[in-house]
Amino acid sequence: MESVFKGQPIMVNTGEIVENTEKTHENLVVTISREYGSGGREIGQKIADDLGITFYDTQLLKVAAKETGFPEEFIAENDQSIPNLLLNELIAQGYAFSKQEKAPLDAIYEAEKKIIINLANTESCVIIGCCSDVILKDLPGSFHLFIHADKVKRMERIQYEYGIPQKNVEETLHKKDRAREDYYQMYAERKWGRIKNYDLTINSAAFGIEKTTELIEEAINKTKFRCN
Repeated sequence: MESVFKGQPIMVNTGEIVENTEKTHENLVVTISREYGSGGREIGQKIADDLGITFYDTQLLKVAAKETGFPEEFIAENDQSIPNLLLNELIAQGYAFSKQEKAPLDAIYEAEKKIIINLANTESCVIIGCCSDVILKDLPGSFHLFIHADKVKRMERIQYEYGIPQKNVEETLHKKDRAREDYYQMYAERKWGRIKNYDLTINSAAFGIEKTTELIEEAINKTKFRCN
């Protein structure tokens, strides 16, 4: 599978430039942000399979664990979330570490950011979450998605497919979405789910997983990001 992107440096949102002088930048990188229970992970896997490119989700945790020295389980618990959703805990965390030491959430984010930039320079892929849309917002050949769905459909999905007990479904949904939103706002410094921040937003409940995947792939193919 070949793509049609012109060679140029990758611009990341901090102003840092990661240059690729060895070859033309030909990679297609699809980033997916999603509401909890919208099926974003499943859709991302299907897109990767259909396009013949790599899918990155939990794999990032393994590499981040190596980079930071934190156990993978710790990163899984804290990745893309703010503990207890309390801002004062974040502030306290900041004061608990010296200037030479990064707070755990900061260290995880910086490690994942480095991994995401390296992946984008190396291969075509689909990346789930981790503020990847912001990290790669100026990357030639990137396509940024936000997948959402109505609350009732998402509650049904997390109950029957994720095994969440019915009595906990609504609370779990709220906590997961709030954690993602707070994490994103902290590190991306812009609003999670805001339409103008993405190339495409789509309601997976309106079309179903298969049709949503098909529509996304059609959109990719009809833009300058398409793979020939």
